[in-house]
Amino acid sequence: MTKPDFNPVPLALELMDASSLGRDYEMFTKILRDIERALKGVVEGSYQGFNASIGTYGGVIDSISDSQSRVKELRMDLKNSKESLRLRHADLVQMYNKSQQYKDMIDMLDEIEELKQVPLKLEVLVREKHFLAAVKMLVSAHKTISKPEMGAIGALSDLSRYFNEQIETMSETLLEELHNHLYLKSPYCDSRWFAYTTGQEALPSADRGLFEGLGKDLSKLNPFNDRMKRTGGFQPKTKPGNEVRLDDEMITEDLEINPEVDSGYYLEILVESLGLLGKFKEAIVTILQRVPLETYQMIDKTISQVNERRHAQALKTINARDANYEDEEDEKYVATRNNENEILRDLFWTLFSKLLCVTQGQSTVLAAGQRLLR
Repeated sequence: MTKPDFNPVPLALELMDASSLGRDYEMFTKILRDIERALKGVVEGSYQGFNASIGTYGGVIDSISDSQSRVKELRMDLKNSKESLRLRHADLVQMYNKSQQYKDMIDMLDEIEELKQVPLKLEVLVREKHFLAAVKMLVSAHKTISKPEMGAIGALSDLSRYFNEQIETMSETLLEELHNHLYLKSPYCDSRWFAYTTGQEALPSADRGLFEGLGKDLSKLNPFNDRMKRTGGFQPKTKPGNEVRLDDEMITEDLEINPEVDSGYYLEILVESLGLLGKFKEAIVTILQRVPLETYQMIDKTISQVNERRHAQALKTINARDANYEDEEDEKYVATRNNENEILRDLFWTLFSKLLCVTQGQSTVLAAGQRLLR
């Protein structure tokens, strides 16, 4: 009876057959009563659930129908929106243009606020001799304030004039600092040259200058020799972290150290700063014009220093002699002649040492300039 292709007619005929070949009708009736009783028990125990399921089923059908309607409406709305987006609306274009204008105005206000802080920062950097960072800041600020939209703001005229004046002032300051280190005026240059000691015979070594390995071969100071062509200039001695380079890369400045401590590093910074200001060619002309005057002043200062040093040394030597020396006049004559010889040795020694350092500094400027002009 549980098979899908069950045929009830043969079963009914067998139940009606009372012979031994038929089926037990009473047993069939008993099974039927048991099934009906079990079904009745199930219905009585679960009729509430059945009733609720019927109601829920109806609700599900209604929800599905409503969802279908909503999906259909949403599809129509999306289609209408797509068509609307294809059309240009003048009000949206105006709103977009307004938003761009407001954005540009906010950016301009931020730039103006930064420009107002530049003078104070510039003063601090110049006072600490960090000229490369100061020049970069000044050039950037001048470029910003020179924009056409900035020029239309009358309140920025004083600031624009200040930046123009600072460019000229900065150029003059850089040039003076360059000469201070080229001609050993700065106290930080004292370690670059040797002081003469009595009885010294050998020429000054260049090891304490800007470069190593020059020794007594002055031909290596020629800026057009093979080494200059091969390396782009002599390599200055720098402290770790200063990152001074004579290749095509930009020089980086360490704001945590005093740049004047390393004179070669400082010269590189000054040349790079003049290049950023666009004043390097003018600076070269000025340097060439001031060579005779600066050299004369350095020689004159050296002569004065040697005279003072030798005069003090001569007095010390004479006073140390025995006051009872028999031929006092001859002793003074010999001491005077020796002092004159020492003065000349001291003078030429000191001048040689200083001029060697000056030549090294000029080689550094030349090498840095060649790198800028490449």
